[in-house]
Amino acid sequence: MHYLQSTIQFAVVMTRNKPNATERQFDDLIGTIYDSAVDSNRWLAALGLLKQAMQTASTVHLTHDLSRSVFRRVAVEDEPHLRLADVKSSLQSSIVYRTLPVRSGEVIRPLTIIPRAIFEPTPTYEMFWRPRRLHDVIRVTIDVSADGVVHTLNLFRDRDTGDFGPEQMALAERLLPHLRRAVLVRRQLDGTDLLGRSGLAALDMLPQGFMLLRHDGKLLHANAVAEKLLSVGEGLCARGGKLTAVQPATDTRLREAIAAASGTDALPPRGRALQVPRGDDAPALSVLLLPFRHDTCWGLPLAPAVLVIVADPAAADRIDIGHLTTWFGLTPSEAELANTLLAGQDLRAIATTRRREMTTVRTQLARLMTKTGTHRQSDLIRLLDRLPRATGKG
Repeated sequence: MHYLQSTIQFAVVMTRNKPNATERQFDDLIGTIYDSAVDSNRWLAALGLLKQAMQTASTVHLTHDLSRSVFRRVAVEDEPHLRLADVKSSLQSSIVYRTLPVRSGEVIRPLTIIPRAIFEPTPTYEMFWRPRRLHDVIRVTIDVSADGVVHTLNLFRDRDTGDFGPEQMALAERLLPHLRRAVLVRRQLDGTDLLGRSGLAALDMLPQGFMLLRHDGKLLHANAVAEKLLSVGEGLCARGGKLTAVQPATDTRLREAIAAASGTDALPPRGRALQVPRGDDAPALSVLLLPFRHDTCWGLPLAPAVLVIVADPAAADRIDIGHLTTWFGLTPSEAELANTLLAGQDLRAIATTRRREMTTVRTQLARLMTKTGTHRQSDLIRLLDRLPRATGKG
């Protein structure tokens, strides 16, 4: 909250005493720059407004590393389909970047430093400038992060428009703090999104079902195992978007447990555990409901309040064979042996079931331990037991 408030206050202060772009142009441009921080699809619109305000032929936003070998983003207002390879080739051979290293917060006109007689014979001029009849450029180095990610804005004028003047340089200087703040906000949002996606992916690798509920039982998220349990509809299901127990008596206890965990029963939030019958001969599901802190989710209309963990005793304790082959280089047969050992079978029972000689099974076990870096069968079992039962969605 404090960060957003400071951003807004900063924008208000910086928009006073505007340069000679019209007031409406400047206001629209600043608003669109901050819009692009939240929605990257708006960046081309911001570049379009920059083009109008600066009277440019082309505006290019680049994100790359310091060596210009890795490009993470290229946005060109008038050439949205410009090939990344062309931009990369042009910049890697650029005398401008070789002669004038990027410095965070810098606004320069490179051709006032590098003589045209030196610049025009270069590959950059031939590949990028000449076909577009470009004449002058302002390079705005928005930010250089601690890990070497560079954000630059390049504003180009063609021969018909001529040189940039003091007015355009002043406008670029005024825009720089807003551009930098927008980049920092975008970076923070991207980091948060990455952490969120990573967290959800990690939940999908667990053998238990995990669900996030609103205080009224509204289902906000379910990992892969939970989705499968709910789709089968034995014991638990989703009705009207809410977590529901199939048997009415159990559902009453589930409602009480949700109220306790969310703190909506006039008492402090507290955990609850219950068994959810499934009928027939299937063992009951073990369900744990825990309070979920959501004080950092003040802006969400559907803030999570309850974490639900569901264990299915009937679920086979197996590790995905595809993952075992990828992680350790096992053959499918070795991966199957690993799962069989994890399930508790001894070598003689495995040999009998597979109709193999004991020596064959022992040889396969030796290869399995070599590939997993273990030296005893008990070490192998401990290793396997600690691995995620990765399933993934779909």
